[in-house]
Amino acid sequence: MDGLFYGGTMNKDYQYWKQQIESAKSSFETYFKNAETCEKEYSAKDKNYNIFYSNVQTLDANLCLANPKPDIQRRFLKQMEAQKIKSNAYAEVAKILSSSVEYISDISDVDSIIKKDVHNCSVVGRGIVWVDYYPHIVTNADGKEEVISREIRLDSLKYDEYLCSTAESEKDVWWKARRHLLTRKDIYDRFGYSAGDFELQFKPYDKNETVLKRGEVWEIWDKNSKKRIFLLMNHQNHELLEEKDDPYKLECFFPCDEICFVTENNSVIPVPEYLVYKKQADLLETVSKKIALISDEIKYVVISGSQDKSVADKIGRASNGSFITIQSNDVTANIAQMLTTLPVESATNMIEYLNGLKDRIRQNIYDITGISDLMRGASDPRETAKAQQIKGLFGSLRFQARQTAVQQHRKRIYRIIAEIIAEHYDKDTLSEMTGTYLPDIEEKARMEAEIKNVAPENVPEDLIQRYNEVVNLPTWGDVIQILRSDRLRNYTVDIETTATAFDDHESQTEAIDKITQTYITMAKMASELSPELVKGFVPIIKMNLSNCKLSSAITRQLEEAMDAAYREVEQSAKQPPQPTPEQQRIQANMQLENAKLQTEKEKHVLNHQVELKRLEIEASKLQNERFYKDAEIALKKEEEDRKNAELQAQIYLEQEKLDKENTSEINIAGDVKDLV
Repeated sequence: MDGLFYGGTMNKDYQYWKQQIESAKSSFETYFKNAETCEKEYSAKDKNYNIFYSNVQTLDANLCLANPKPDIQRRFLKQMEAQKIKSNAYAEVAKILSSSVEYISDISDVDSIIKKDVHNCSVVGRGIVWVDYYPHIVTNADGKEEVISREIRLDSLKYDEYLCSTAESEKDVWWKARRHLLTRKDIYDRFGYSAGDFELQFKPYDKNETVLKRGEVWEIWDKNSKKRIFLLMNHQNHELLEEKDDPYKLECFFPCDEICFVTENNSVIPVPEYLVYKKQADLLETVSKKIALISDEIKYVVISGSQDKSVADKIGRASNGSFITIQSNDVTANIAQMLTTLPVESATNMIEYLNGLKDRIRQNIYDITGISDLMRGASDPRETAKAQQIKGLFGSLRFQARQTAVQQHRKRIYRIIAEIIAEHYDKDTLSEMTGTYLPDIEEKARMEAEIKNVAPENVPEDLIQRYNEVVNLPTWGDVIQILRSDRLRNYTVDIETTATAFDDHESQTEAIDKITQTYITMAKMASELSPELVKGFVPIIKMNLSNCKLSSAITRQLEEAMDAAYREVEQSAKQPPQPTPEQQRIQANMQLENAKLQTEKEKHVLNHQVELKRLEIEASKLQNERFYKDAEIALKKEEEDRKNAELQAQIYLEQEKLDKENTSEINIAGDVKDLV
């Protein structure tokens, strides 16, 4: 049903939302079954070659290599420079919010949540994070409700714990829901409703799962009506458990975010990536199984063709290195014909062919998924470094979109956390989390009154110093007002993404070094260059900054420093300082001393070069002497080898003569391992 149609005056009652949930379950039914199949395939233990497990592990390692922190900065920085107090207020807002989000992300272990999301996305096709805000409310002595503490929790949902309206794209989704499986006590404690046994009959998709009696409660967020609804399936009174206005007041409304790499055409229904190459994976498993079966059949077997059973028994019982005596007149001619081995050449050839087929199928899977050989740590030693770099870059091009999706997923989660903090956290909680001190209006007024009521010459130095520190600071009231009213309109969340899996570390380091050297050169020459030349440095450095993945904070600081340097040089150019005669004399003396030092340095360098040349000549002489000695040793060794060869030939002739004289019996010695 069209969410826009039902977003008007129509009453969305229990039956309406139950129908929405059941309709969404029907739409996602095929996906749920595919996701369940993929989970089993991923952890299958009876496979000969589980390529799915290998690919998921590779994806997880490369997509979750970096754990960037939140980086919240002010917008429209230059426009606020003229209004110092307002600029300080927005700077404090950005600093407090950035520290708060980082604190919440640490205690909520956002990094683990993201890793689990990416893993779920690689296995079942989708990862979902749900952000919950829990204010702990008590009733004080005056009978008023008071929030004593606040908590933000993040949950990574299972694929069947999340539903949404069907739509062609994510921006068209108008309701989202998560499932809670609650016991009778949980439902009563949360909603004050006592559920019956008929309402506690949740049936999981896994029929073998044993669970307590639980009710299926769906938390639904309706974007059209800006409401949060709790629905208990099979409610005997056909009533909603709860329906309230938007409690979080988020800019995106939904307190959740999902990551998905593959979806059906014109739909938000995910598709597990494993299904894209499942046929190839099944074929790979079939080939691997055949290789294992043929390998089990290959045996080294010795076959005896002798009619004398005693000979076969002796050979079969022979130990390693033993001698066997066989009484025969013509055994020397027949011994080779008595023993043979089982032929295995055809089986080994088949295994070699199947291994080649296995490699081709595996490469097909890597082509489909985009996992390059360099990413997996495999490379051809015959390839040049440039060829490997190109292959790695080609593999990275397909993964950069996925990495961007992961970082955007993290950014959206940080944004939700930041908005909840901005809307609901008070100054005491923010001060405790961030360790930030800001004065109150009363404190500022009290300090101003103390200074005004005392004669200027009698004001204590510590009071003046304290006043100068506080006067330009915004008050907590100013900060809270900005947080409540402007939220993310006057600051933005930028996430550091410098440590990604495909960043070229050497190129990145080289680019940063070039920027640093250029910046240092500009700083040294600023006093000698005209403002226009300094101004020309600014776009060059900014252009290099755009090619380096630095944090927005560092980028803004460099830009501010460059702009300030330009203004300073421009101002200095209008009023150039004139050196005094004494300064000119000192400068001339310094130049003379520098010239002397330079001459001594050049002389020292020349002497050093002469000494190095002499050492090279001496080393060359030693090397020539060693060469002649090595040649002499080689000639002597060759003569010794010739004499040894003549001696061995003489020994062999004498041994052959002795063998001809002794023909009475034959001794057999050898290793016979198996005999059938």
